[in-house]
Amino acid sequence: MKRTLFFIFVVGLGAGNVCSQDFTLTTSATNVISSRASIGRPGLDGNPKAIIVATPLGDADKHNPHPLGAWYYKDKWNIFNTDHVVMPVNMRYKIEYWPEPDPNHFLHMLTPENIRDDGSYLDHPLLNGHPNAHLKILQNYTPDDRPGFYLNANEAKASYNSASGKWYIANVNGKRLYPGTAYSVAIFSDGTESTTPTPVAEPPQTITSAPTRTREPIAPASTPVAATAPTSTTSTTPANGTSACTKEMAEQTVGKWGRQKKDDLVMADRSFPKEGYKPVLAKAQKVVDLFKLATPEFNGIEAHAYRGIRGDSYLPNGPIPFRVDVRYGSYICVGNDTASVDKRGKVILYGNYGVTTVSFNGLRDVFGDSVLLTNEDEEIFEYKKQLGDFKGMTMIEPFMRDGERHEAVIITRGSQLPYKPVTREQLLQARIKHYRTIGGNFDSMIASLNNAISNMSVADRQSPSIVRDLNATPGVIKLFATEAEGGRHLVTLDKSYFDPRLPRDAIQLITVHLSWIETDIPKVEAIKQFKEKFDFEALKAMLGK
Repeated sequence: MKRTLFFIFVVGLGAGNVCSQDFTLTTSATNVISSRASIGRPGLDGNPKAIIVATPLGDADKHNPHPLGAWYYKDKWNIFNTDHVVMPVNMRYKIEYWPEPDPNHFLHMLTPENIRDDGSYLDHPLLNGHPNAHLKILQNYTPDDRPGFYLNANEAKASYNSASGKWYIANVNGKRLYPGTAYSVAIFSDGTESTTPTPVAEPPQTITSAPTRTREPIAPASTPVAATAPTSTTSTTPANGTSACTKEMAEQTVGKWGRQKKDDLVMADRSFPKEGYKPVLAKAQKVVDLFKLATPEFNGIEAHAYRGIRGDSYLPNGPIPFRVDVRYGSYICVGNDTASVDKRGKVILYGNYGVTTVSFNGLRDVFGDSVLLTNEDEEIFEYKKQLGDFKGMTMIEPFMRDGERHEAVIITRGSQLPYKPVTREQLLQARIKHYRTIGGNFDSMIASLNNAISNMSVADRQSPSIVRDLNATPGVIKLFATEAEGGRHLVTLDKSYFDPRLPRDAIQLITVHLSWIETDIPKVEAIKQFKEKFDFEALKAMLGK
């Protein structure tokens, strides 16, 4: 397939962009915190829906050669390095933004439906069939406002596929894109003689409400929009003829298991033969059946399950990662002020999905992305707390930024865990390696870190790393902390845990990741019932099979 790659930096605005605003942001000691630089701008502050793109000015791309994104954090937008490398000062960027999405400036959410082998495809009349179209993209990361997210730590570019006649987004280094990542897209013209974009009725993939949370990326069970009233609808009819309901009615509506969703196979390990999918999915189906046996029905929610083969093995030709995801939709009482008159006062099923995930042969759903590399190039991951023993298995609290409660059960053979603590010396050496890799004037920081190592006793150097601030400056900020002080555990994968002699589809590791919001009473009850009634012993018995 012939592909033409365009690196587009537009210097002029078409007449259709009169609502855009632009300014130059210069990073400085006053606006940079770690990997991000705060923007602080009327029209952007307190506005998570803004569409933002950024263009490096001068030699910013030379001195800060890292993928950029826009991050909405604590009611303010920031430009940040998506690989979390420290943002240098004196970098200049042209920031262009639109306070509200419109037909030609919109949010493109990556989904299993629009991701192909070569990238995530856009579908827009000003782009389709227009290889010379002028557009810009920028990763749009708003985990506090839009819980459905996956942070892409790689540089992505917009490219044109001449065979299909469509534009797509892909990582420059060829690594995969994952569902849950979002990009602001700004179209300036279609590249023809006319530079004025023709408005269209609706932008493709525009997200105006919060989709579901994704940790390790997973295919959405359904688009989160209000559904028609289910068969189990509770309502009363007052004298004026208007249907009425209450929150309590919604929470007591009996929900069952909905139709199982299509298998998620988009991101399966490409080294694993497709003819091996069937027995792997059969193992996943056993877990779906265990879910249904434990909780055949619910109050206030409905569940949908789907199976997936997703992610690469940790080892060459190693155990294949696969999973089962169960999403929970909530029953809600529709108020009488809604625009949909026929739904007023009724209890309906709404796509407010939480997720319970059972993963096999992988820890990505629990640990997420790595935060640093050791001197041996081992990825360093973090989690929040140790929660002790759960039915004879290890339980931890993953570190997530979505405001939900999280618990993860780690199921292994014997007492060996598939990860090991990062020592304090390993961490400080990893930071030194990081600063040397990214370049810039970090000599004083590197000297401080080396001095900190020299001043440690042998025992301290080998102690596990628990940190609150990964970028803490020695002598200024406390390097290490406790759980009580908000410290997070740092670990690396212990690849020796996996037995390379076993078949690739053998289950060597299982994790169960639970998440919920404390105020969502039906989901809290569903999690409670799951923990009490789910057959964890049957799940554990799947190890080695």
